[in-house]
Amino acid sequence: MLRLALASVVALLLIIVASQPKLAQGLWASALLEKVGLLVLLIAGARVLLSRRLPAAAWVAVWLAVLAWAVSFGIELFYLRDHLDGGTAYRMNTVFKFGLQAWILMALAAAAALPGLARGLRRAGWLAQTLVWSAVAALVALALIFPLVGTPSRLATRFPASPAPTLDGLAFMDLATYDWQGHTISLAADADAIGWLNEHISGTPIVLQSSLEFYRAYGVRIAANTGLPTIVSPLHASEQHDPERVADRDRDVQTIYSTLDPSQALQLLAKYHVGYVYVGPIERAAYGEPGAAKFDQMEGAYLTLLYKNEAVKIYQVNQNVYSVAPNALIATQPPAPAQAAPAPTPVPNPDAPTIEALERQSAADPTASGPAFALAQRYRDIGQLDKAATAIEQAARAHADDVALNQLWGDILRDAGRVDEAEAAYRAAIAANPTAGNYNKLGVELLGWGKLDQAAEVFHQALAIDANVAELYYHLGEVYEQQGQPAQAVEQYRAYLNIAGAGAQFSEQANKALERLK
Repeated sequence: MLRLALASVVALLLIIVASQPKLAQGLWASALLEKVGLLVLLIAGARVLLSRRLPAAAWVAVWLAVLAWAVSFGIELFYLRDHLDGGTAYRMNTVFKFGLQAWILMALAAAAALPGLARGLRRAGWLAQTLVWSAVAALVALALIFPLVGTPSRLATRFPASPAPTLDGLAFMDLATYDWQGHTISLAADADAIGWLNEHISGTPIVLQSSLEFYRAYGVRIAANTGLPTIVSPLHASEQHDPERVADRDRDVQTIYSTLDPSQALQLLAKYHVGYVYVGPIERAAYGEPGAAKFDQMEGAYLTLLYKNEAVKIYQVNQNVYSVAPNALIATQPPAPAQAAPAPTPVPNPDAPTIEALERQSAADPTASGPAFALAQRYRDIGQLDKAATAIEQAARAHADDVALNQLWGDILRDAGRVDEAEAAYRAAIAANPTAGNYNKLGVELLGWGKLDQAAEVFHQALAIDANVAELYYHLGEVYEQQGQPAQAVEQYRAYLNIAGAGAQFSEQANKALERLK
């Protein structure tokens, strides 16, 4: 039966080559000797396997080799159509995956053949042993060329400085720097932070990190070097899972880092039950310093700074953050004052305390920021905005330096249509920390309320603090457009696109506005 199967395989391969012109053309057009050599090896191997005189150990070794040759020959004729189809690398994954199996099979065949080879050489005499084992030694030496010479060469194509030979796979990070979109990224600080994580973090808490691809940006280096889970690594996840769901997670990661609104970041941290927030050089370069700075504002009631070096900060997410409803995301443009925002449907969180428990905590100390924030958010989720405003008011007044608390208070008042009180809360957040991000938050609200002159003033104040925050130019363009000043609006939209680049949060809207204002 086995002989018949082997003969059938060989015959089938010959029939395919003879009957398929395109396959035959490909066979003769590229790597002719390789393909013909594989075919000859297959036929010769099949003949050996059909021999009744072959010892069992030798038969297994030949069988492994024939399998390897069959796989190698097969990927010369066929490929699996995947997302790379149509490009120059259309066969890459087929050759990569199946080629790996072929080499493993050949290595096993060689290892299985060595005992028989040694016995045969002993019978052949010392001269044959010397020649054959010298050839084997030469092959082993050639095989060592890549790990000994190729690895340093490969590292040199990416990093100007590499460590001495070592078994530590992370040693390169102590010296490595690389350029990414105009930023020079040093990995030394990341190396220290990764060592700290490996030493101090147990279990599998989710660590928020950049979702940039691994090969050039080295974005997911924390998950790769600690084994800790992260929200998403989209480069290959989109090939193996629903691309739309992967893209949603990718956008959420970008939003957490880049948003200037702490309450929006808190809601997304709760949505994914993030345990730790990692802010390193690539996160700052990719998502901007203003977005990274907001995590310092959230420290205390919502985040705890656990680790810090010259370029990395690691925050632990406090438990009260998980009581925030994960789908209660704040809109970029707030609703008009006359229309209260519809209350989102809360998603049950088994780890979140009940409203009754939060009410008891808040009643015991109405000025405690954690329970007040959580209770106000829960009231807001179920549409009880007056109760939410009352729950958070004392804590917000008692903690005038708590930016996230005051901004949530402002959001609740805004949703309730209490515009003047909301504006006062947003201005309290600015007084606590006059960053461009906090000014931007107020400016967006003023713009939504139609207070255009005040919004323009606030955006200009933000730009005076940090002229590199792209979002400010976009919103200032909106102000000028609504004021009937098209020339100034065009100037601001163009400034936004120049700083933010293609694919940024408002790039599509900015391009449409430029078309509209032609």
